Amino acid sequence: MDLARFDQISKRVATWRLSRRRAVRGLGAAATVGALLALRREEAAADCSDISICAYACGGPEGLHDVCTFPIPGGARGACWGWDTLRCNPCHTTWAELNALCAGSALCGGRCTAYFGAP
Repeated sequence: MDLARFDQISKRVATWRLSRRRAVRGLGAAATVGALLALRREEAAADCSDISICAYACGGPEGLHDVCTFPIPGGARGACWGWDTLRCNPCHTTWAELNALCAGSALCGGRCTAYFGAP
């Protein structure tokens, strides 16, 4: 659209007080929102570390506990960014299922939880 035509339209819609600058800002904001909505549909698996260990509180001196770990049974599980929770979550399972898998080990007596390995 040429500038003369834009000025003519903006004068007709004077109640909106639409300037070129405001129109460009509005278009930029709409493009940003559209891009964010498009990204939300995709999982960003490359940004999250794999869930690869089970952790539990183990014995320590005088009632203090250390954190002991062992590999998650069946190998590491992929994690994907969750736009609804704003954190990494298991891609193809749930935390409850992974925690149950860890808790089934005889090493921790049912008190293990799944956790991310070293990045």
